[in-house]
Amino acid sequence: MYLLNAQQMAAMDRYTIETLGIPGILLMENAGMAVVREINARFDNSTPVSILCGSGNNGGDGFVIARHLHLQGYPVTVFHGGLPQTNDSLMNFRLVEGLGVSMFPLEHFLETDPVLVIDALFGTGLSRPLEGLNAELLAKASEAPFRIAVDIPSGVCSSTGQILGVAFEADLTITMEYPKRGHFLSPGAEFTGELVVAPIGISPQSLPSQAPRLINFLEPKIPYRSILAHKGSCGHVLCVGGSTGKAGAIRLGAKAALECGAGLVTVASQKETVRSLQISEPEIMCLELPEENSGALRELFEFPADAMIIGPGGGRQLSNLLFYRDLLLSAECPIVLDADGLYCEEAERDMVLGILRKRKSPTILTPHPKEFERLTGISTKSLEPRKLDAVREWAEELDCCIVLKGTRTTIASAQGQVLLLDAPNPALAKGGSGDVLAGIIGSLLAQGFDIFEAAVEGCKIHALAGKIMQQQYGNHSGGPMKLINHLSEIFKEYTDENYYQNQ
Repeated sequence: MYLLNAQQMAAMDRYTIETLGIPGILLMENAGMAVVREINARFDNSTPVSILCGSGNNGGDGFVIARHLHLQGYPVTVFHGGLPQTNDSLMNFRLVEGLGVSMFPLEHFLETDPVLVIDALFGTGLSRPLEGLNAELLAKASEAPFRIAVDIPSGVCSSTGQILGVAFEADLTITMEYPKRGHFLSPGAEFTGELVVAPIGISPQSLPSQAPRLINFLEPKIPYRSILAHKGSCGHVLCVGGSTGKAGAIRLGAKAALECGAGLVTVASQKETVRSLQISEPEIMCLELPEENSGALRELFEFPADAMIIGPGGGRQLSNLLFYRDLLLSAECPIVLDADGLYCEEAERDMVLGILRKRKSPTILTPHPKEFERLTGISTKSLEPRKLDAVREWAEELDCCIVLKGTRTTIASAQGQVLLLDAPNPALAKGGSGDVLAGIIGSLLAQGFDIFEAAVEGCKIHALAGKIMQQQYGNHSGGPMKLINHLSEIFKEYTDENYYQNQ
């Protein structure tokens, strides 16, 4: 499913109406009926309905809704801003007026005690902050027992998710043809409520070629496993990181890689981390890094890894950071660069970016917003509204795959593909969740997935395991070790048993 901004949606509307000749009033009728169907499914016709109608086409949708609900026996009251400014909306206004539906100026809504409120004030084209009467109306409407937005809650920027002064707090949003970016970018996502996407007849022929896509169907692809498989045929993951006080991070990544099917997993770390791992995780092999990193680099350069994870818990000592950068330049296998492997100060940014540009082998970067800020200079405050475009631009610039972690993770390929994972889960809001993700992705790489496939499927697997953990432990009591314990359930559920029958 594609995510569109306001300009893209408007262009598709125009193409459908002006190029294909489909009447705009027909699209408006279809939009209004889509909302009516949702109301019919949820409320009987004794429910009082208050509809706020603006002067544009979003208000026209509201008039269509009012007409059909009135004819079905609902007690409907329309609050409007005067005569509509578009011909299609004006025609529907006249039809509602002719039926004798109760109609009042918008300000009269402030004197009511609404039950079900339908917001058809502004729609996807709004770009200015709302204030005065409009702000009062939305504040009042947001107090109703049940609230429905037509296309997008008024006050939410459909392109960025930013709040334009004040916004309608919907329980349900029915959007037309395609979801909008503002439905899934914060803080707009928190105002959307349940989202229903309704087809209304807009042609897909003018769909933008690089529109981001939404992942809301979490059915991951699992690596093929032959019945003849052995440890040497299932990939070897080398995990480089871990330091005093942060040995757990590389342990989590390595353990996740093993749980996701890697045949061999080795941790390369300092003596203290290696000793603790050899006791606590006997399945994981270890390589102790000497004090002099030049020798360590030579050994790791020759290490027979199918994929490498660099950075979890590695620490930010200058010697470690230089070591990671040398390893980036020398290693020929695919690399997942995470956590401290991504760290750089502003003065070092150009050098680090230069190293990433020079890498010839596949690379996946897995930053959280602060790490992305250090790497690119884009502040965390300004990132969310533009992250879909920013992550694409930097993935193309660095010729790599970027997984920008967050409430809704963004994944971009070097070829311009962008996906947004719609799987918010507060149970994952604990240190170590990202280390587990790095381990999952590294394991998929070692088992033969290409970098974009590994990133996408790894994020799905991580999200599904997080969902199971949330269901079992709630939002507060989960953690990365419990998350790892649920990975096997995902692999068991989504492995195609025909693999084995066909051997």
